[in-house]
Amino acid sequence: MGGRAKHILLGAICAGLTSVAHASVLDNPAFDVQGLVIVWSAAADGTVPVVSDFVVETGAPGGTDLIANDAFTVVTGSLLTTQDSTGAFGGIPYVISDTASGDINTDSNGDGNITGDDAISAFELNPAIDTRVDAVSTRTSFYVASNTAFNITGELTDQNSDIVGINLSDFITLEMNVTVSDTDGGLTFGGDAQAPHSGGPTAGFTGPNPRILSTLDSGGATVFSGNQATASNPGTILTQSVRFDQVYSIGFTGYDLSFGTFDFDATVVYTVFVP
Repeated sequence: MGGRAKHILLGAICAGLTSVAHASVLDNPAFDVQGLVIVWSAAADGTVPVVSDFVVETGAPGGTDLIANDAFTVVTGSLLTTQDSTGAFGGIPYVISDTASGDINTDSNGDGNITGDDAISAFELNPAIDTRVDAVSTRTSFYVASNTAFNITGELTDQNSDIVGINLSDFITLEMNVTVSDTDGGLTFGGDAQAPHSGGPTAGFTGPNPRILSTLDSGGATVFSGNQATASNPGTILTQSVRFDQVYSIGFTGYDLSFGTFDFDATVVYTVFVP
């Protein structure tokens, strides 16, 4: 009787040990390809082309830019930095008005500046002939590649003028557009790109376009809202990039030779971000 009872107890212990001998392992691999916007142009030291912004969609407002340094635009159609571009490349052209052959633009080679490379023909003087500095423009650019839609703000942060009592930013217009593909300074871009707005290269620009430059003062404004990536086909950062072009035109019709020489310069900060 006692031996049997001991045998039954041992069997019960063994059964209990068997019931808890198991374990589970959970694995949850996940991949999240976030929005990415790459901006390139010229570095502050003039080095070009340089990637100056690398914006990742991290959930923070506007995303996070992994590159702290800002950059300068380039002269449209070239890879020349616009830092101090007036001093480096010449002054704004004059328009000689009301000649017998019409108005004469002294920017004969069309590069947006008057330098020793320009040449004009002799013209007959009459009492109505005058000089103007309106209807001339300067052109700057930067480049963007993205896998997602992005927006751009513009802010006029600084301006200086030798003409006392006149705010020249009230007489300067800014027009923006997109060039999807071209070759600048021997570098070809955009072969695998599309306009960053489905409406095409002229779509997505918010507010008046062109707009008065001074409207970007006091905190700036959104100047572009895109709705698609620039990358349209497999390629490289260069081939998936588009060019944003800014045309600044001066409409100051009150200039007279009695004003003498003057300088005007402004700083406009463009911020590219993931909305």
